Amino acid sequence: KKKKKKKKKKKPLTMPAGGAGGAGGGGGAGAGGGKKIFIYQLDSYLGQVLGQHAKKHAAEGDERILCGCLTNPRSSVSWADSIIDKNDPSALKKALLSSDIIVYDISSDPQEATTALKILLKYDYAENPEDETEKVLIGVSNLLSWAGNSVKIPAADDEAAMSAYAEKMSHALTAEDHMDRRPHPNYKAQVAVENLIINKGNIKKDKLKTYVVWSGVQYGCGESVFHSLFKWAWLGTHMALPIIQPGSNKIPMIHVADLAGMVLEVALTCPTDLPNNSLLAVDKAECTLKEVAAAISSALQFGDVKECDQEEYLELMTQEKEPHINSVFLELNMSMTFKHGEVIGYGEESSSWVAGTGFVANIERVVNEYREWRMLQPVRVLFYGPPTSVWYPTEEGKLFLARDFAQEYNVTLIDTKELVKEYRNKPSYEEDPKLGTNLSVKLKEIEEDGEVPLELIVEAVQRKLATPACRNQGYVLENFPDSKEALEMLFDVDKVEPEGEGVAENEGGEPAAGEEPRAPLAPLPQTVFHLVAEEEFILKRISELPQEQV
Repeated sequence: KKKKKKKKKKKPLTMPAGGAGGAGGGGGAGAGGGKKIFIYQLDSYLGQVLGQHAKKHAAEGDERILCGCLTNPRSSVSWADSIIDKNDPSALKKALLSSDIIVYDISSDPQEATTALKILLKYDYAENPEDETEKVLIGVSNLLSWAGNSVKIPAADDEAAMSAYAEKMSHALTAEDHMDRRPHPNYKAQVAVENLIINKGNIKKDKLKTYVVWSGVQYGCGESVFHSLFKWAWLGTHMALPIIQPGSNKIPMIHVADLAGMVLEVALTCPTDLPNNSLLAVDKAECTLKEVAAAISSALQFGDVKECDQEEYLELMTQEKEPHINSVFLELNMSMTFKHGEVIGYGEESSSWVAGTGFVANIERVVNEYREWRMLQPVRVLFYGPPTSVWYPTEEGKLFLARDFAQEYNVTLIDTKELVKEYRNKPSYEEDPKLGTNLSVKLKEIEEDGEVPLELIVEAVQRKLATPACRNQGYVLENFPDSKEALEMLFDVDKVEPEGEGVAENEGGEPAAGEEPRAPLAPLPQTVFHLVAEEEFILKRISELPQEQV
């Protein structure tokens, strides 16, 4: 018996030296008041938004410490306090055991999430009485765990099948239905980890809480699933955005900032009345794939959508190396139980929502976020100077500043003479409401060599600058507008009376049904290059030009 007592027992995992303030930077809540948050993929789509959200929304005096691993070692996450090498098991374990909140994206790293759970379950609080922190592990998953619950849309002429389809879709799935979820064949491992976190994670209920959050298809903040559609529309490579026909499948969605807010609130409040410690995070809208694509196209192009068969669509997405293709095949009627959402501040009428009314209703915000996060601000430039100052001699010939600048940055050069010719040859608005304009009718009434009134030149420039290419990529203007009058007619500027009293209002209003909308005021250039040259230099250059150019 004495020999058995002396036998060395297997040591349980214990807190690293330094207690709650161990490796990974900073201490836990028990060590200094601030929460230490570990995000496994700091540089992922969700990780970036979640980390910045946690820092930005920290209460006064709550110094949150952010740490985690990177998928790409060269990624920049300046808001993180420390980076953990994911290939160093010892450092990873120390970071997990010294953190209060731990977040893993199950959909991209199911095995790593399992490893983290095992480390936390093996940790012996009895051996570390100085550690009084409650740890929270949240596994964020996606709806491909429910893909098998999708209902295929039957043919429109099959009344019996349509009736059965409508009946099935009338029941909205919620988190309470998680026992009945059926995954996509490629995502069975994901479901296994979800079940592990739900069933095994709460063994140590006093010290370790675990939750699973099923996220709708995420959008916003630079995009992930819908990036290809945004890119095609912004570049203008696909004038009609492709979708799988017929595009009437409902896709449960959520703005990634709302998802980040919900994950953080679950971690901070540890609600006890969520069903099986799980939450279905989707917004209040019921958008179809076709509505999503049409909204993107309307904001960045002309609103056209092209229905493709599955083979054609798969070929397009394969060329783009699109990793999220399975998400757009979903046909699910899913609803967030808002009584559970209210527990974490995301009830139906809560002000916490960033885009609770859905993708289509918030498309302007989403497009602006896409431009900001992808750094896609349009280049808007005006070159202005005296005659002959806009070109310079080089060994290859002449460098034309405006033209060559536009070519270098791949933006539209606005040449007013060429623009008048372009709009003269367009159909009328009645002939083609999408591409036509009544400006062509007015220009055709003027002889080709005749003088074009300023107001018609301004309208041509305004309509050109309102096209998707100029809105998205930008424009280069050369020596136009050339007067204060033209400038105030063309651009969206405050028109102040000479005495400095009052601001002139834009004339006109909403067009009547069937009438062509008025040309919108153009956005101001971001940069004006004011070219300066002495009169002697200009006269010398002019004297060297052929007579027709003079």
